[in-house]
Amino acid sequence: MQLAKVETSVGDDAAAETLVAFILAQRLAACIQCEPITSQYRWAGSVVREGEVRITCKTTLAAREDLVQLLLAHHPYEVPEILVQVVDVSKAYGAWVQAEVMHG
Repeated sequence: MQLAKVETSVGDDAAAETLVAFILAQRLAACIQCEPITSQYRWAGSVVREGEVRITCKTTLAAREDLVQLLLAHHPYEVPEILVQVVDVSKAYGAWVQAEVMHG
């Protein structure tokens, strides 16, 4: 069975919790993991190194675009990183995700 894994990152735990609350309230993901990371990147001509929180959402293929649109609408960054991967999962886990995610 295939599902989608949607990832983004934000600047702190408070921003992560805000996005997670929106996602879960809309039932666009069955499981969301948040973990601290260190990012290094170029922005506005400078090299930046800062702590962030990676948000990884497990969702259905049918709901992934709605999830991406929610992230774009509520993300605090000017140019958010949003990565979408199609992943193979066990039948039992896939059935659980399908049951928990609402999609039109």
